[in-house]
Amino acid sequence: MTLLCCAMLTSNTAAFTLPTVTVTNRQHQTSTASRSQIHMSSSPAVLDRVVIEKKVSDKKKQSTSNNGDASWEVRIYNDGRNTREHVARCLVQITNLSEIGAYQTMMQAHQNGIAVVGRWYYEQAEMYFEQLKSKGIVCDLKPASDK
Repeated sequence: MTLLCCAMLTSNTAAFTLPTVTVTNRQHQTSTASRSQIHMSSSPAVLDRVVIEKKVSDKKKQSTSNNGDASWEVRIYNDGRNTREHVARCLVQITNLSEIGAYQTMMQAHQNGIAVVGRWYYEQAEMYFEQLKSKGIVCDLKPASDK
């Protein structure tokens, strides 16, 4: 949890005043501390990490489950036009693969003639396919077959 205290210098005194601070800990107990209860020390304070709970509506769950689980795959092919470095760089920049993952995928396509870049939902797979294609990478977009 990030706790921000803003110290304000009052115009009529030379002292700092601290606003009231509300703190919620992991047990979801809320407490309010006034400036008389906040003790300043020279050591840093240790604060609990904020836990944010997200609630997903039933409609969103249903719409996600209807799309299938990562049911489209983008595949790249070995070609004589693109350098291996160019292909790996495009995979890192476009699909956010790690450099090692991009290198391994590129080498698989180089040695075997084809490599699966990844499986995504249709919209994301289509976006990656179009971007790779615009960079001159020979690729295609196919429904994933469960193996």
